[in-house]
Amino acid sequence: RITAQLIKADDGYHLWSETYEREMDDVFAIQDEITGAITRALQLELGMAHTDATPTSNLEAYQLFLRARYLLALRGGENLQQAAEFFDQAIARDPEFARAWSGAAFTWSLLPSYAGVSTKLTREKVTHYAQRAIELEPYNPESYVALGRIKASLDGAVREAGALFEKAYELSPNDVDVVNLYGDYLFRVGNWDEAESMERRSVEL
Repeated sequence: RITAQLIKADDGYHLWSETYEREMDDVFAIQDEITGAITRALQLELGMAHTDATPTSNLEAYQLFLRARYLLALRGGENLQQAAEFFDQAIARDPEFARAWSGAAFTWSLLPSYAGVSTKLTREKVTHYAQRAIELEPYNPESYVALGRIKASLDGAVREAGALFEKAYELSPNDVDVVNLYGDYLFRVGNWDEAESMERRSVEL
């Protein structure tokens, strides 16, 4: 049983509410069905567009992906190395799982800052994972951020890195990692005002 509510934050007024009851047979099918129903119900309120909420149909791959995302969010050398392993396991179970590929690329792009990972290995890993993620999902901002970090920090290709960060920001301007790391890049190249604006935005997010 899933209950969805739309509530005004300023006064707590309930604008819309609906309860959905289903048999727990196929969690992804249920997720798609209910997401679609909620989206259609809210289109009049918010003008929302429907998006595909299911990144994979393999439940085991999805569970491994969630473990990896949790460890990735914690940061730290050991956590990131374990996250990379979980992403690999998710990919092994579903090679078409684009967000597992991009998660692996992003994780590897962070590892040099938290663990003693060689430049050569980092570049190879990030490029491999990010390029495959983009092949599967061209509008994947995480992959462009990962490539941007490598271009800026390892290759010194500042202009090329900037284009990658801009691409990621255009695709997902409300993603806190995208905004935060774009701000880091702007700070690195001495664009102080824009960097401060981006970092303040990341704090808000």
